[in-house]
Amino acid sequence: MSEFGDWIRAARANLAAARTTGTFPRAERPAWMQDGDELALALDEQERLLREGEIVWSAVVEANSDLLHRGWVDFPAFVVHSSGTAQDDEPRPLLELAERLFALRSGGGANVEERSFGAQLDDEQGRVTWRRVPKSMSAHTECYGTAVLVVRRWLPGTTFAELPLPLLVHPSRTGQVLPLPQEYWPEALRVRWMERLPEPPAEKEELRVGGLGFSFPVLLIGSLVFLPALVDRLSLAVGEQASPRNRWMLTLFVPAILLGAFAALRKKFRRSPTQRTVYQAVSGHEIRLVSDDDLGLPLPVWAGLLVAVGTVLRYALPP
Repeated sequence: MSEFGDWIRAARANLAAARTTGTFPRAERPAWMQDGDELALALDEQERLLREGEIVWSAVVEANSDLLHRGWVDFPAFVVHSSGTAQDDEPRPLLELAERLFALRSGGGANVEERSFGAQLDDEQGRVTWRRVPKSMSAHTECYGTAVLVVRRWLPGTTFAELPLPLLVHPSRTGQVLPLPQEYWPEALRVRWMERLPEPPAEKEELRVGGLGFSFPVLLIGSLVFLPALVDRLSLAVGEQASPRNRWMLTLFVPAILLGAFAALRKKFRRSPTQRTVYQAVSGHEIRLVSDDDLGLPLPVWAGLLVAVGTVLRYALPP
């Protein structure tokens, strides 16, 4: 028995309890992922993995460089993992094996099987799953290498620590794999993970995601200043003077529609979410994504406020 064994057995118990409720966290497809990407299958199968999957230890062999730092965009990695419970109590040899496998890149390897595995690692776009680790490197334990989408929200600190990673695999030993969401990690493992992060976060930290920044108040105030004059010019052009009601309704509704449309497009195409807790690893450690929209409110709220003011003026001003 070891602390690693205690942790993984506690994680299995936590997941088993969650399966009785049928409510699981869900990861969304990152903006960079194309329809044909094999890792998209992992997202399609994520509920099946959470309902039927087994938890095993794994270690990262290689990963997108962005994953070495805290962030909110999900990226791929390649992990080596055990096939069952054999390494529950002592998974640290997986970390050593991961380093030895990484050394197979660029033609390394003592035999054909090792060089073939290294060639697979050289293909950074490859999405191989359940590839048997060369027996010459893991003679006594059956281990596999698999591409995985690293879901940032599912890791304490949103990045890797120098510890084995709990991984969800299907008992059929086929298909995609996913990291175990941190909701099912025992608290002791999350605490240790936070302690071993390469960049320990502050007790409270904000990751700011792009909004309109300082341009927002300029655009908002500018529209309220210049739109009335524009409405008056258009009215003169058509030979009919705009009423105060129509004048201010247009002044408020036009920027409201534009702000709402911009907010909807940004939500669809932006790579990072807003106003969402990324993780809460232990008591007192929290990171939140905060929008840079100025004046303290997100764009949809500003659009709603402009519509509300315009509606009030519609009934308050003469026709």
